[in-house]
Amino acid sequence: ALEDFTITDVIADPVIYTQLAKVRVLQDEYEEAIEAAASAIDIDPNNPMAHLVLGDAYRFAGRLGDARREYEHVLMLDPTSNQARHAIQTLPLQ
Repeated sequence: ALEDFTITDVIADPVIYTQLAKVRVLQDEYEEAIEAAASAIDIDPNNPMAHLVLGDAYRFAGRLGDARREYEHVLMLDPTSNQARHAIQTLPLQ
């Protein structure tokens, strides 16, 4: 039955989940942002933008070690990412 489907059954597009995560961060809904970004990464583990947004969600949720790990992963995937480099440089010390 249709009611048994979840959105993840219907949508398998990492870009949509990444955009949803960005919106959730802007709405201060960090746990929801983390879930959406993690869904994007489940679909495409090599998506630097999804890792960047996950890092931002972790950062604003106060999970600074997790944020640093994601930003470093972005630089592994895309060494030219100025956003990830800047995010690491401006992370508060734990």
